[in-house]
Amino acid sequence: MKKLFSVLLILIFLLGFGLYLGIYLGERWINKNLVGIINANPDRNYDISFEKVEYDLFRRVISVNGLRIRPVGKPSGTFVEGEVAQAFLSSFDITKLFFRRILDIQELRFYQPVFQVFIPVDTPEEDQAGEAFQSLFGDILSRGGIRNFQLGNAHSTIFLGDEVIGSVINLNIVANDLSTDSVQWSHPIPFEYGRIRMSIDSLGYLLTNGQELKIGKVNFDTKAQTFLVEDVMLRFPEGLEAASRKLDFQTDLIEVHLDSLYFQGFEATSNFYSDLDLRAQKLELSGFRLTDFRNKFKPRPVEEAKPMFQGMIQKIGFPLKLDTLLIRNGNITYGENVPSSGEHWDIHFTHLEGTVTRITSIPEYQMIYSHFDAKIKGKIEGKGNLVMDLQVPYDRDEFRLSADFRNFKLTEINAILKPIMNGDIVDGQLHRMNLDIHANPREARVNFVFDYTDLKIELFKKGTQKKNKLLSSVANLALNHSNMPGDRKYLAPSYTLRRNVYRGPFYLMWQSTKDGMLNIVPGGAAKDILRSSEK
Repeated sequence: MKKLFSVLLILIFLLGFGLYLGIYLGERWINKNLVGIINANPDRNYDISFEKVEYDLFRRVISVNGLRIRPVGKPSGTFVEGEVAQAFLSSFDITKLFFRRILDIQELRFYQPVFQVFIPVDTPEEDQAGEAFQSLFGDILSRGGIRNFQLGNAHSTIFLGDEVIGSVINLNIVANDLSTDSVQWSHPIPFEYGRIRMSIDSLGYLLTNGQELKIGKVNFDTKAQTFLVEDVMLRFPEGLEAASRKLDFQTDLIEVHLDSLYFQGFEATSNFYSDLDLRAQKLELSGFRLTDFRNKFKPRPVEEAKPMFQGMIQKIGFPLKLDTLLIRNGNITYGENVPSSGEHWDIHFTHLEGTVTRITSIPEYQMIYSHFDAKIKGKIEGKGNLVMDLQVPYDRDEFRLSADFRNFKLTEINAILKPIMNGDIVDGQLHRMNLDIHANPREARVNFVFDYTDLKIELFKKGTQKKNKLLSSVANLALNHSNMPGDRKYLAPSYTLRRNVYRGPFYLMWQSTKDGMLNIVPGGAAKDILRSSEK
């Protein structure tokens, strides 16, 4: 019995020693040969090296510490360098690795990687950083037949030459059921996949026009068909007016703030990464704030014909299909400075809520839908009640618009348009203004309603803000102080307005409104108070 027990002890010892020796020799072999196996492809774009490898035979896991990623040779375009604190190669095929020197891995995990993206100064396109990451992931994942990939708590700094222009904080990716023999450059991980989940805590980027793009959280899930972006800000660091002074000609400069952008039910053909292709059941914009500023001190550029709504859709440079666009708590501001006074004015459309349905830039869907519709509700300067209905056909450059605005004190106009007015509105109540437009590229047929009471104005002396008592008295005598249904001189004009092809549809809406008001409120002085110079 003692002899049998001794034999068992010896066998256990030999087995344990053999296992230890096998793990030791296997670890030495892996440390010596893994770099060569990983970098065996002569067509690779990146070399991978590391400080130390540990080998777990029972779990079939190789853990790599101090992993480094560098481009092969001297890179000619955008490239990535990276350090990974720890990497795990899980469920690898032992026989293929040791006997055939082939790496076949079920899962690759990168923890706490730090990347640097270098963009050449002579090619600073905004999409190059994303394409560089896509190329890097494609290059790495194609080496080991990898089926699953995880990237945890990654950080990235983006350089244009020696200048830092962007950063990505806490990027996380989980990609399952990859097919690395099927390249798909439209995917962030450029292979066929079962599911991809991605999140980012924050992203910042300096665009080539000088604007800063900042984004808070990003969450993307192909299985749930959702894509959520929060806390979006696109702005000029020095402010709109300062940025406009750098330009040779006047143009519309735009800043955007957005609480969240949420795609739901996006189609399999959608591509949010490169070669943009957006097709979804619903896009919800919440807390949308857009500011548009034009510097009128600058000369106009060479005049080009401006499209209307249908033309704007045709100019979208990528496939777009949205069943429903929802706007929640929107705010749009338009402003410009006034060369004659050195002041500036702006108007705020606030509390905007609405839907746009059947919007697409894809010709076959345009034929199916025939038109898109928009219905928007809101206020002006936080007051009154505004309702707008818009219909735009896809097969011709026309639109129909009905805008209804009610319950607004006319004196509020002073605070909005004072820099371009030659006086003040002293009193008046707007009960209803209705603008109905049917526009084509040449003209607009307009029906206009402007119901108000108790209108009284005050004109200024030329070039001053001082009241001209004589002209004010004459003007008020000539005014229709009231224009209400049932009044003996009630006016609700219909007229045709020739469209200025060098201005867009929003200018046509303003011009139609202004002409309608001048038709209803008679008197040369009343026209003066509404007139501003065009530049």
